[in-house]
Amino acid sequence: AKAVLQFAEKIQPELAHWIEQNIAFPCTMVDSITPATDEALISLAADKLGVEDAWPIQREGFTQWVVEDKFSGPRPAWEKVGVTFTDDVAAFENAKLRILNGTHSTLAYTGILLGKETVYEAISDSALEAFIGRLLSDEIIPSINAEGVMDLPAYAEDILNRYKNRHIRHLLAQIAWDGSQKLPFRVLNTVRDILKLGQQAKLLCVPIAAWILFIAKRASDQEELVDPLAETLIGLANQHQGDLAALGAAVLNLPQVFAELTANKWFKDTVLEYVKVLSSINGDNAADVLGAL
Repeated sequence: AKAVLQFAEKIQPELAHWIEQNIAFPCTMVDSITPATDEALISLAADKLGVEDAWPIQREGFTQWVVEDKFSGPRPAWEKVGVTFTDDVAAFENAKLRILNGTHSTLAYTGILLGKETVYEAISDSALEAFIGRLLSDEIIPSINAEGVMDLPAYAEDILNRYKNRHIRHLLAQIAWDGSQKLPFRVLNTVRDILKLGQQAKLLCVPIAAWILFIAKRASDQEELVDPLAETLIGLANQHQGDLAALGAAVLNLPQVFAELTANKWFKDTVLEYVKVLSSINGDNAADVLGAL
């Protein structure tokens, strides 16, 4: 709305006034897992369909479209075809960011530590599934205020079931891209809200620690790190090669990622403790390691 009004103001102030008085701009949110297309999907589509599609798209069957019930006149009865009308789109957006995107990133970084390739493989690991369940029930869901808007436990359960779709090949490496941009919204804001309540967010420190180990591995393997801060992060990993504690401390001091959390001793100490713990995790000890956190 702001962009339209500013543009109209520049070309015709009367038009801007009319728009402001007569036009509504409902907020919306959409959700349907749609992994990025890669060569494997292109080959699979050609094999299954018998035609060459230069850019096939895979998408799960689940769809969600949430629309703010804020119109300037009569609106379509889209609720008859599955659209959710609400006065509080922000609650749905916040739930999606923390429950879906937050657990996606957690599965990505911890799953990669255990040699998993896809979301389906990661959630099929009993140790990871149990940890994600605890993360949701103990920390993420209690941090969200959606009373009277949505059933958060049911929403979370639906998301876990969506992860178990073996037909969707959602690479953990894709989800792990751009961690410095994604984690502040998906994980760190939840940490902040929990700390403001005087409580601890121990389990949410796990994806941060796993991300630091992910950076270290990309650097040691000389593989590309897809991240807007890639040069900085790989530089720190190379500078502190072999010293995970020093690397972790350096990453946790990046204000462009952690903002005021760079000064939170409890948060930094907990993440560094988990960097040490997770550095030796494997398929044999995952249940014990994650269960003890």
